[in-house]
Amino acid sequence: MVGEMTIWLYACALLLGLQGGAAASRLADWLAGALERRWVREACDVLGTDPAAELSHLKPVARDRGSLGMAAGLFTAAMLLALLAPLGRSISAFWPGFAVLGWTSLVIVLIDCRYRLIPYALSGLVGLMGLMLHSTVASWVPLAHSVWGGLLGLSLWAVGQLRRDHIGEGDTALLAAWGCWVGVWGVAIVVWGAMVAGLLQLLWLRWVKRHGIREGIPFAPAITVAGWAVLAGQLTHGLPT
Repeated sequence: MVGEMTIWLYACALLLGLQGGAAASRLADWLAGALERRWVREACDVLGTDPAAELSHLKPVARDRGSLGMAAGLFTAAMLLALLAPLGRSISAFWPGFAVLGWTSLVIVLIDCRYRLIPYALSGLVGLMGLMLHSTVASWVPLAHSVWGGLLGLSLWAVGQLRRDHIGEGDTALLAAWGCWVGVWGVAIVVWGAMVAGLLQLLWLRWVKRHGIREGIPFAPAITVAGWAVLAGQLTHGLPT
C-alpha cells in the first residue's frame, strides 16, 4: 500500500512538474515582452517619437523552443521529486526559499536562452531571498558569508569593465545573487563550475547544434547549473560556504 502511494506521489510530482515548466516557459515570454515594451517607451520618450509606431514584438533568438519547454518541465519535475527524496528532508525548513530560487532561476534561464538577457529584478529577487533566508533561519551559511558572497559576485562586474570582452552585466548580477545563497567561498566554486559548464555548453552548441559564435552564448544556464551543484554539495557533503 505504501509502495503504491509512493509511486502515485512521484507520478503526480512528474505531471505537475511538466505543467509547471510549461507555465514558466509562458511566463518567460511574457516578462521579456513586457521589458521590451518598457524599453521602447523609455527610448521614445528620450527621442520624442511615437511609441505606438516604434513598438515591435521581441523576437526570440533560440530556435528550439520546444526543447527548452521540455527541459523546463523536466527541471521543475526534478525539483518536486527532490523534495520527496532525502535531500528534501534536509531542506524542509527552507522550502519557501528554495521554491522561489528554483522557479525564478528557471525563468531566468529561459529568458537568457531565448532573448539573451537577464532581468535585474529577477536576479535581485534571488539574492534578496538568499539574504532573508540566511538572516532569519539557522541556515548552513552565516549571514556575513552571504553578504560577502554577493559583493564578490558584484566585484566581477568592476573587473569586467577593465576588459572589452567580458561576461554580461546580467550574468554578474546573477552570480551575485547566487553568492547570497552559497557564501563567499561557495560563489568562488560557482564561478569555476560555471566556466566548466559554459565550456561544455559552447562545445555542444558549436559542434553539435551548429550554433554560430557571433549569435552569443547564454551564460545563465552554466551559472545556474553550477550554483545548484554547489548548493547541493553544501547541504549534503559540507562544501565550504
